[in-house]
Amino acid sequence: MPSNKGDIKSYMKWYYIVGGIVVIKATLNLIKLIQCKHILDKYVHWLKDQTWKLVEKKSKVIALIKGAGISDQQIPVLEPVGYGKLLNAQLSVLDNFPSARKDIYEFTLGLFFNAIGVYRRRTIESFNPLFWIETIIYLPKRILKYLGLNPDSVSAKVLQLLWWFFTVAIAILIAIFQEELRDTLTPPIRRFFSRGG
Repeated sequence: MPSNKGDIKSYMKWYYIVGGIVVIKATLNLIKLIQCKHILDKYVHWLKDQTWKLVEKKSKVIALIKGAGISDQQIPVLEPVGYGKLLNAQLSVLDNFPSARKDIYEFTLGLFFNAIGVYRRRTIESFNPLFWIETIIYLPKRILKYLGLNPDSVSAKVLQLLWWFFTVAIAILIAIFQEELRDTLTPPIRRFFSRGG
């Protein structure tokens, strides 16, 4: 526990840092949620009176959908092209945005609603302490997933186990050497924060 005003001030700065991270995460996801709803609204209007201004939003739509961790949908197409021949292809929903074709716009609406749900959940979970605890517990998996690597591979599981052993060892060392660590670390931390304040 802080024993004087200097200790209280340094602890408060840590609270501001943590609070800032929480607010930034919530704000970024809230902005993406609002952008998804705005573009979805424009898309629904575009379906009624098709103007090509919506094409300008295509790169933004792709970024928002992929940023939510949602995969593009591939729609199988089988259409006659004449002379008794059929076109057999896979159409990408995102590559064909905006489209008034029924099968494509239905999947497009699904992608939007899915992304809205993801960004809403991320905004709310920013204020959930259990989310941050889980993030720390599964930090290696989250980093691997962010880097586009497979978080379920054997090497990822070994890395996760090593992380758990490391964090448990650190927690034990902190519990055993609490007073020594406080005596060693408090002066430099106090000097660091007194420079900023």
